[in-house]
Amino acid sequence: MKITIYQKPTCTTYRQVYAALKDSGVEFENVDHYVAPIPTLTLIELLMVTHPDLIQRPIVAKGARAILARPADRLKEILDKD
Repeated sequence: MKITIYQKPTCTTYRQVYAALKDSGVEFENVDHYVAPIPTLTLIELLMVTHPDLIQRPIVAKGARAILARPADRLKEILDKD
Protein backbone atom coordinates (compact mmCIF):
# COMPACT_ATOMS: atom_id res chain seq x y z
CA MET A 1 0.00 0.00 0.00
CA LYS A 2 1.23 3.50 -0.83
CA ILE A 3 2.40 5.75 2.02
CA THR A 4 2.03 9.51 1.78
CA ILE A 5 3.53 12.00 4.21
CA TYR A 6 2.07 15.51 4.37
CA GLN A 7 4.68 17.76 5.86
CA LYS A 8 6.34 21.11 6.47
CA PRO A 9 10.05 20.78 5.57
CA THR A 10 11.24 22.97 8.46
CA CYS A 11 9.47 20.82 11.10
CA THR A 12 11.84 18.84 13.32
CA THR A 13 9.31 16.02 13.77
CA TYR A 14 8.84 15.81 10.01
CA ARG A 15 12.58 15.41 9.50
CA GLN A 16 12.59 12.55 12.04
CA VAL A 17 9.65 10.84 10.31
CA TYR A 18 11.24 11.35 6.88
CA ALA A 19 14.51 9.79 8.09
CA ALA A 20 12.64 6.85 9.66
CA LEU A 21 10.74 6.19 6.42
CA LYS A 22 13.96 6.36 4.40
CA ASP A 23 15.69 4.01 6.86
CA SER A 24 12.78 1.55 6.71
CA GLY A 25 13.22 1.19 2.95
CA VAL A 26 9.53 1.70 2.15
CA GLU A 27 8.52 3.81 -0.81
CA PHE A 28 6.52 6.92 0.00
CA GLU A 29 5.21 10.11 -1.51
CA ASN A 30 6.30 13.35 0.13
CA VAL A 31 3.85 16.29 -0.02
CA ASP A 32 4.87 19.75 1.19
CA HIS A 33 1.53 21.13 2.32
CA TYR A 34 2.83 24.69 2.03
CA VAL A 35 3.41 24.19 -1.70
CA ALA A 36 0.44 21.88 -2.29
CA PRO A 37 -2.13 22.47 0.49
CA ILE A 38 -3.97 19.39 1.71
CA PRO A 39 -7.55 19.61 0.46
CA THR A 40 -10.05 19.91 3.31
CA LEU A 41 -11.97 16.91 1.98
CA THR A 42 -8.80 14.78 2.10
CA LEU A 43 -8.20 15.75 5.73
CA ILE A 44 -11.76 14.99 6.65
CA GLU A 45 -11.59 11.61 4.88
CA LEU A 46 -8.28 10.67 6.51
CA LEU A 47 -8.70 12.12 9.96
CA MET A 48 -12.40 12.88 10.32
CA VAL A 49 -11.67 16.40 11.55
CA THR A 50 -13.99 19.34 11.83
CA HIS A 51 -11.27 22.02 11.88
CA PRO A 52 -8.48 20.89 9.53
CA ASP A 53 -6.52 24.13 9.98
CA LEU A 54 -5.75 23.05 13.57
CA ILE A 55 -4.05 19.79 12.58
CA GLN A 56 -0.49 19.24 13.68
CA ARG A 57 1.87 17.71 11.17
CA PRO A 58 3.41 15.49 9.84
CA ILE A 59 0.46 13.44 8.69
CA VAL A 60 1.33 9.99 7.35
CA ALA A 61 -1.30 8.16 5.30
CA LYS A 62 -1.31 4.54 4.17
CA GLY A 63 -4.38 3.43 2.29
CA ALA A 64 -7.47 4.46 4.22
CA ARG A 65 -5.52 4.92 7.48
CA ALA A 66 -3.70 8.04 8.61
CA ILE A 67 -1.83 9.10 11.73
CA LEU A 68 -0.42 12.29 13.12
CA ALA A 69 3.21 11.24 13.44
CA ARG A 70 3.88 13.43 16.42
CA PRO A 71 6.00 12.26 18.13
CA ALA A 72 7.88 10.58 15.31
CA ASP A 73 7.80 7.20 17.11
CA ARG A 74 4.11 6.92 16.18
CA LEU A 75 5.27 6.10 12.65
CA LYS A 76 5.70 2.49 13.80
CA GLU A 77 1.90 2.24 14.15
CA ILE A 78 1.41 2.59 10.41
CA LEU A 79 4.54 0.76 9.25
CA ASP A 80 3.71 -2.34 11.32
CA LYS A 81 0.29 -2.75 9.67
CA ASP A 82 -0.33 -4.61 6.39
